[in-house]
Amino acid sequence: MKEKQAICFTEELRNLFILMLKSPRCSINPDRAIKKFKNTRKLCGVDFSHEDCSEFATHLIDLAELAYETVGKKFEDFFFFL
Repeated sequence: MKEKQAICFTEELRNLFILMLKSPRCSINPDRAIKKFKNTRKLCGVDFSHEDCSEFATHLIDLAELAYETVGKKFEDFFFFL
């Protein structure tokens, strides 16, 4: 379950960055990414009652690593059978 949430959040974050880079809009609404991030707060044992930049960065890196490890395992299994 937590792997799925981490992957879902990193996909949403990737979409947000793509919009920021490619969209002609002056501003981008990050509400979807923020909502998914709030759902992942307890995944790594982090409680953001007093959120600061270092806590956010640590949690963000943990989520990205978890998603990368999960997706990497799936690709390894896929290529093993080829």
